[in-house]
Amino acid sequence: MKNFILTSFLLHLFLFINAQQIDVYQRPVQHERSREFDAIHYRMAEALKSLGKCGGKSELSYLKEVGKVKSHRNIVGRAASQAMDMISSNKQ
Repeated sequence: MKNFILTSFLLHLFLFINAQQIDVYQRPVQHERSREFDAIHYRMAEALKSLGKCGGKSELSYLKEVGKVKSHRNIVGRAASQAMDMISSNKQ
């Protein structure tokens, strides 16, 4: 009987020692990209188009830099290139 109790105790101890060592509450939270994140890029694109309508040649370097921003479907890049085309066609 003592052997059974000792063996049972050691078996349970072994099972608890080999339990999962990773704390699941410390893992990074996975989440979707927010809709607000996409909306920011649409707002930036509209602002760049407005800059193209009323801006001058001095904004071309800024538009080239902003055009490198990665966005959904390259919205910001396309808006920056449209703004550069509008500024170039104005010939101010």
